[in-house]
Amino acid sequence: MNIDSDENVRKHGAFYYVFWGIAGALLLWLNYDYLHAHLSSNAEKINDYVPQYDELEKYELPAVASWFYLKKAPDGNQDTGYYFGSGYKRQNVLPKILVVPQNGRKHSAEVTAKAYWKLAQTGKKFKNVIMLIPECGEKIAGVYLPFFQALSMPGGNVPVNADMVRAAKAYGWKKNEAVWKNQDYWRKHLFFLKKINQDFSVLPVVYGNTTVRELELGLRPYLYDDETLFVFFADLSVYYEQQKQVRKDGEKEKLPDLGKVEKRPCGDAGIQTALNFAKELRMSSLLVDGYGNDGSEEEIKASWKYENWLNVAPEKEKDVLPTLIELEAESIRLFVGQYGQDLLKAAEESLEKWLQKGKKYKPSRKKYDEKLFDKGAVFVTLFNKGTMRGEAGSLRAKQAVVLDVAENARAAASEDVRFDSVKPEELADLEIRITFLTDYERLNFDNEDGLLALLQPETDGIVLRDGNRQGLFLPAMWQEFPDKKEFLTQLKLKAGMSPTYWSDKLKAYRFRTVEIKKNGN
Repeated sequence: MNIDSDENVRKHGAFYYVFWGIAGALLLWLNYDYLHAHLSSNAEKINDYVPQYDELEKYELPAVASWFYLKKAPDGNQDTGYYFGSGYKRQNVLPKILVVPQNGRKHSAEVTAKAYWKLAQTGKKFKNVIMLIPECGEKIAGVYLPFFQALSMPGGNVPVNADMVRAAKAYGWKKNEAVWKNQDYWRKHLFFLKKINQDFSVLPVVYGNTTVRELELGLRPYLYDDETLFVFFADLSVYYEQQKQVRKDGEKEKLPDLGKVEKRPCGDAGIQTALNFAKELRMSSLLVDGYGNDGSEEEIKASWKYENWLNVAPEKEKDVLPTLIELEAESIRLFVGQYGQDLLKAAEESLEKWLQKGKKYKPSRKKYDEKLFDKGAVFVTLFNKGTMRGEAGSLRAKQAVVLDVAENARAAASEDVRFDSVKPEELADLEIRITFLTDYERLNFDNEDGLLALLQPETDGIVLRDGNRQGLFLPAMWQEFPDKKEFLTQLKLKAGMSPTYWSDKLKAYRFRTVEIKKNGN
């Protein structure tokens, strides 16, 4: 072989490496989104999430105190100084929930102070206090936000948290000045809180005839927020006569029975909400102290636990164990309780970057918690002033949940062919809903009547499939089509089938969802 042929070999070799280098780079570029999604995702799924002990160890027993009264609010600053005059051993845990009296008797301020001492002992400074105030006199329905922006206090005003007020509107909480006219007692508790921390904001809300669910929805975004304290007010006096009778009869362990009192306690929905949250945070119930409402100083026994103040019957044993998707839904609910606000923020940032700059948003591990890179399947739905503007989602947990949220938020704004693309000027008014999906459970049936019998309205999400035709309805669609037959008919239409279509090859799957949302207004 001569020198020219050797030179040709070298040239062909160089061309070979350059060609395959360019081809490889092109292949990586074309598959960037796919590779990024998989390389950026953990192997775990949010469907299997279990809160770690170190995430909850900061919480302890919810502090519960009996009746409380201060004669004059201006005297509160001096009085609380007296009650806080004795020292307690400092603790390293932060009470998350205080249950204090809805109103009170004049001998009980020292008792109530012990509930706040549970907070003071930690030495930790809270930034936000949410106060749940029951309306017991007039019959009102719903939950009401403050119409004022701050509360005047000696030594400095206490501001109302405007961000919390705006967020609460998304859950149907509303403003009404009239419901606040006779609500004054709760302000006295601010003197205790100001003794512990001079710099904090407050969200007082008044509720009347409402459901536990309505309260939980508005409060849940702050359940795992270390800097937010819940204070629930409640009327405990309805149990006093019964408790005295228990001691008179010599019974030591018998607990109050709501069925034997003449009326339900004021604030029962709030107490039940506190109980549900305490259970989720793995807290136990504790009666700190108490006195009788007749002015006597008879101590209420510590065995009087507030789980029974509502006469909550023990859960009946189920004939069958929870299904896999029910267990997954509970795991996802716990995950969302911990990380939901971060995911809503990721959706907002994705929309801002796409609508304002036309660029895709790629969440990084530097900015988000490691657990947000566990895999999850979500649907993101956008509304503008009640009108749907787009929806996009994933059927399977194929990538990190924070990536899935960001990707589907962008796709909902720009790729849903049913709607015009969302415009940049709509951004401020967008309501974002993120729906988290469990895996799927196959439904076994022989005919359409058999399928209809298996459907659980308001609970089931359903996937209908036959060959390459497929339709999915989230559980929220039961609000649009509450009748089972109509629900199935509309799902067939979405899947590209006729209303009367039936085939032995038709398959149906059910799943569960957990939803969070943020209103742009």
